[in-house]
Amino acid sequence: MKYMSSILAIKYNKIAILYYDCKICDEKHALAYTPEFKRGIYRVPGHPMSKQKTPPEIQAIHDELGIPAHYASSCGLDFQPDCQSLVATELDVFGRQPYLEESAFIAWQEMQKAASEDGIELQIVSAFRSADYQKNLLQRKLEAGQCLEDILKVNAAPGFSEHHSGCALDITTPDFEPLEEVFENSPAFIWLCEHGKKYGFSMSFPKHNDAGIAYEPWHWKYAAD
Repeated sequence: MKYMSSILAIKYNKIAILYYDCKICDEKHALAYTPEFKRGIYRVPGHPMSKQKTPPEIQAIHDELGIPAHYASSCGLDFQPDCQSLVATELDVFGRQPYLEESAFIAWQEMQKAASEDGIELQIVSAFRSADYQKNLLQRKLEAGQCLEDILKVNAAPGFSEHHSGCALDITTPDFEPLEEVFENSPAFIWLCEHGKKYGFSMSFPKHNDAGIAYEPWHWKYAAD
């Protein structure tokens, strides 16, 4: 970004932390940078001068789906490059093989174990999804006659879904229909609200969230301290 200087990269496993001395607000910002983020979005969340630009390959998908060109700057979501360090988890509730980023999976296992000790069973509905998967998901909904505007209220556009990061999970528990608001009435949801942050998990889309995404009590994302 033109108004930033003094970039310092500190290697942390496969992640570099970039520090910027901002010429606009006169503060230092930190931004995680991963090797696959070569043409990604260099953005300081919440900064008044921060703007996102969509990588060409993602913009091509947006154009194909008819997603507005201003989506990146107006959606309220950060660009999410596809995770490149995935590990297999337990099977999801549909018998499929999900994948998570390694540290997210370790945290998930720890949280699952703690919940189990409290009599709560946490189950995976969905985990990592690639940008191509997201494209096909939106395409199927469009072909089924759904309006794009309505689709984008419940599904982020390709490149902007937290599932791309490998750190987001859709969670359910026995006797509750997956991906339904009724999950908020489950003992599992109450447990997650009380204990999730201890393991690095937080609900991404509460009611009236800034991104305008529909309320999703089942969608939780891991972020290391």
